[in-house]
Amino acid sequence: MTASLPKTLLIPALVALLFGCSDTPPAPSESEFTNAVMQAEVPVELATGVSLFADNCSACHGERGLGTEQGPPLVHIIYEPSHHADVAFLMAVRRGVRAHHWQFGDMPPIPSLDNEDVAEIVAYIRFLQRHAGIV
Repeated sequence: MTASLPKTLLIPALVALLFGCSDTPPAPSESEFTNAVMQAEVPVELATGVSLFADNCSACHGERGLGTEQGPPLVHIIYEPSHHADVAFLMAVRRGVRAHHWQFGDMPPIPSLDNEDVAEIVAYIRFLQRHAGIV
């Protein structure tokens, strides 16, 4: 014979487990998120990625990948590695990409960037994502 909770206690206990006992802090507000990304101290080893991003990506994807009216934010949950692997960024640069998550229009290919350049940019974006709690 096993001990069990009375039915009158079982449902409140389950509700407490599901909703009231989370160690996960609440998600930051958009301004807190933006401030965190903007204030991130970028390591010197990512300087090449910062420079390449500024020269090739920021016009559409914004300062520190936070987006503009011309392009989506790359520091966004949609671009986390489990949804867009690093190779997805490479393919977007090589082939361009048809708009599918956002309404900004298609992204054209960027033939001036080689694979190493893209890897540097992706490392910078992944750093910002981690700093924002996305990765």
